[in-house]
Amino acid sequence: DVSKIFITVKLAGLRYTVTGEVGGGGVLTLFQDRVNIIEALANAGDITDTGDRKDVLVIRQYPNGQKIHHIDLTDVAALKSPYYYIQPNDMILNRLKEKLWEQDRQLHKHLRQ
Repeated sequence: DVSKIFITVKLAGLRYTVTGEVGGGGVLTLFQDRVNIIEALANAGDITDTGDRKDVLVIRQYPNGQKIHHIDLTDVAALKSPYYYIQPNDMILNRLKEKLWEQDRQLHKHLRQ
């Protein structure tokens, strides 16, 4: 009987997390076979003006735990990095630019006095 046929469709997506100085971070999924870090960040609203493109962190899961990898997106060598293409469950962290971080710290120090 045709009315008792069930079909299950599973869409495989690449799930990852973006946080820090980005337009809209969170847990995201892209339905593509292969996603590079620039596409992943663009999908999260891109790095803000205050974000550091020179030191983007990729936190990757391995059988023996997590490892943090650094990638400089201002350098063309990033295209050849083993972390340029993200993997399922990668976490991408973009921090505040070092100069701005120092200015913010000095401002808070001044305000506490």
